Amino acid sequence: MAISQKMRKEKDYLGEVEVPAGAYYGVQTQRAVENYPISGLRVSPSLVRAAGCVKKAAAQTNGAAGRLPPKVAAAIAAAADEVISLKLLDQFVVDVFQSGAGVSFHMNVNEVIANRAIEILGAVDLGKLRCRNPQPLKKPLLPHAVLRILQCDCGRINRHTLREKTRRLHWHILKLVGHHF
Repeated sequence: MAISQKMRKEKDYLGEVEVPAGAYYGVQTQRAVENYPISGLRVSPSLVRAAGCVKKAAAQTNGAAGRLPPKVAAAIAAAADEVISLKLLDQFVVDVFQSGAGVSFHMNVNEVIANRAIEILGAVDLGKLRCRNPQPLKKPLLPHAVLRILQCDCGRINRHTLREKTRRLHWHILKLVGHHF
């Protein structure tokens, strides 16, 4: 007999969807999981880490440029650090062979980082506050608006992949030279 999991209801422009109550991801990610159950394989940890690096850099840049309030930029960067460290790896649930050019994966990234940032900012009942009415913020921290500031959708997967390949190449070079310069 299957044990039922507690669920919360979230809405988007297509209607209401049930999402696992303890998940940092939201309605867009849940729709992707339901609509694209292609292989059962998840995105690689290195791609998750690279996406976290890009989101952290964007939050820091937008914070420094005044496009995000400093507290919000810091919370997003802290949440991105948890993604980079793979502490939140279990929250990345979309199929590796998702439809499109990585849109579902990036929605997953945005929802996880936004909801974790809301929690860092002091929200307690995430079931009610998810990306809607976070406190103590005056405006909601909307994952697909705030976390995409000055980021082009096109080519993000390529940027993440290139960043991760560069990191790995750097590690292999250091290993080959024995860290001696």
